[in-house]
Amino acid sequence: MSYFVRFTETAEEDIKRGYSYHATPYGVEDKNLLLETVEEEDIEEINGSLLVKLNGLCCFEIEANTEEEAVAYCNSKLFNEVIERKGNMGLTDTYCLIEGNYTGDCIDGDLCKARKLVNI
Repeated sequence: MSYFVRFTETAEEDIKRGYSYHATPYGVEDKNLLLETVEEEDIEEINGSLLVKLNGLCCFEIEANTEEEAVAYCNSKLFNEVIERKGNMGLTDTYCLIEGNYTGDCIDGDLCKARKLVNI
């Protein structure tokens, strides 16, 4: 089991959905181009844009072996300094701690399949 930080204001909704999206430059009219490299069930249209479902939620894996270590990390000075600098990344100040399994990398960090939301 691993622990992950996810910047979001909709943690429970995100975990229920189970995946994040990768934005594409394609509009609905370009769907056939996207289908050349992506399975149709992995494509979702939102507001006229085509998005690709990822194999989990975008997040950042942290080094922690227990829930207590993960919570301590989120309460640490180091983590709070990261939070202060994250403004350049366009992230919200709101984050959650997730217990789950690592499923791969994404452009913005790691991917995980969430098992539960951990109270911080």
